[in-house]
Amino acid sequence: MEEKEKKISTIIINVLYFVLGVLFICTTEQLITTFNYILVCVCGIIGIIQVLSYIFSKEKKQLNLIIGVIFIWASLLLYVYYGYNILSILFSLYLFIMAVNLFQKIKEEKNNNWINIIFAIGAIITGVLLIFNAQSTVFTYLKITGVYLIIVAIYPLIEYIKNYKKLKWKVKFQFL
Repeated sequence: MEEKEKKISTIIINVLYFVLGVLFICTTEQLITTFNYILVCVCGIIGIIQVLSYIFSKEKKQLNLIIGVIFIWASLLLYVYYGYNILSILFSLYLFIMAVNLFQKIKEEKNNNWINIIFAIGAIITGVLLIFNAQSTVFTYLKITGVYLIIVAIYPLIEYIKNYKKLKWKVKFQFL
């Protein structure tokens, strides 16, 4: 059961990478503005829920209060300092997390799959470029990031097809 859940979550993550990549490629100023307001609302709601959870819970977990305050603070920060700089830093953080995830995957599988290493290094380079960009180049980096995310989303599908064909050939030769 656990293996099936892992495959399903991998498929869902790859579909989300693909959709996010397409959104990055098709990014307009209106989409960035909309995304910023959605992010402000989501951070504010999560923060309020965490603070209320702290107030009304019997256990009084300090972590709920800290997380709530951080999310409310992030919501206010995003609202006040709206612009491309905050958005590019958030995307950069996301790319660094993706790179760490890929390096962890390489370590867990105990193989030096060169394509995963290239993807991880590409995520780090793109993340660094997004941090130190000028506002006029944000759209360019978002398009590069979009292409990168689409490649990351499609790569497991290509590997699956390649391995499936190998397996199919092995099965044919075994029955001959």
